[in-house]
Amino acid sequence: MRPYSVFLVHGRDNHALVAVEQALNEANPQIELVKLNRQAVPGRALAAEIERIGPQCDAAVVLATPDDHVVSSGTGERREARARDNVWLEVGWFWARIGLSRTLLIRQESVALPSDLHGVWHLSYVHSPEETAHDLMQWTTSLTYPSEPSSTELISSTSATGTRAADYEYIHSQAASSLTITGIGMINLRQRLPVLLREIDQRGLNVTLVTMSPAFVQDHQELIDTTYRPGIASDLEQFRTSLKYFSREHKKALGRVDLLGYPGILTFVATAADLSEVGSVMIVEPYLPLGAYSMVDRPRMVLKRRVTGGLYDRYAAGIQAIIAASRPLEEDIA
Repeated sequence: MRPYSVFLVHGRDNHALVAVEQALNEANPQIELVKLNRQAVPGRALAAEIERIGPQCDAAVVLATPDDHVVSSGTGERREARARDNVWLEVGWFWARIGLSRTLLIRQESVALPSDLHGVWHLSYVHSPEETAHDLMQWTTSLTYPSEPSSTELISSTSATGTRAADYEYIHSQAASSLTITGIGMINLRQRLPVLLREIDQRGLNVTLVTMSPAFVQDHQELIDTTYRPGIASDLEQFRTSLKYFSREHKKALGRVDLLGYPGILTFVATAADLSEVGSVMIVEPYLPLGAYSMVDRPRMVLKRRVTGGLYDRYAAGIQAIIAASRPLEEDIA
């Protein structure tokens, strides 16, 4: 099972931060703690770094400590303990991006709570965050349960062509044991075949490749041309030829590749690292009618499996159904 990644938001109280880190590690040794000062790229704006790192995390723990003391207008000389501004900003960011149930606030009791958070369940302590250890353990356990509708598995969504290659490379890099790839013409994968076969050799990956079966393409040429674009049959033939050619240099890798033919129209394509494992990621591209989008600027989503029965699982079930209905095409690469 992949470790859960938990983003830590904090202010200036390092003693409280260390206590939270220790409590999280004791609650669940599988948790991977992510802190901005460790992960950020020097020279980049912190907001940009949160946008880059945050969506990949499974949850966030926000530590609100009394770092500032202010006098509010209309309160005379009464000083009020407040957390740093970044703490409340990042609470809202993670609340919106990964869901309220996966954003845990831990507050020192003297810290003023913004009115928007009144009534929201959170943990509080008097002297040390260690006082919340029991409740913190229960919360970390709840991360494996189906979450509220506010939880999201969406890391990113775009139709920009400039980041497409990088998105796919990210999915490939996250594979620990397997890659599952479905495609129409396989043009982009054909260009990357030498790299993929080297990765299979070096990392011991098992790869399942699914395309439309040659027989289906031949029997439904007009349908395929109007659904996707002309030339798909030629693209698939070139892909199989290239796979056979490059496999001669990577015979060991060939034994880890299953090439399948699907006897039907694919309504979406996907590449998944370690399909259906908790914490695994996939990229999905739904197909829209020809003319609405080109083959490369169609919508593209990167999903991470965080919950049971969520968006990731729905697409994973679709991929598994496609695989179950497909037939081996070993003769095309033997």
